[in-house]
Amino acid sequence: MEAYHKVSETAVVECLTSIARVGVACSVMMPRERKDMSNVVAELSLIRDVLTETRMPRVNL
Repeated sequence: MEAYHKVSETAVVECLTSIARVGVACSVMMPRERKDMSNVVAELSLIRDVLTETRMPRVNL
């Protein structure tokens, strides 16, 4: 069985909200208005790090 980190419910909700924001930014109507993929990868990596407790959460992810 894998060991799981205990992550607060608030942190999970904030991370899920951040993931949803990234998704919306990636799916705007005009392609040139969409978020750059290198920024998307950086943001999703930060979210992953927060959830795995390898990085402290920022105020606005």
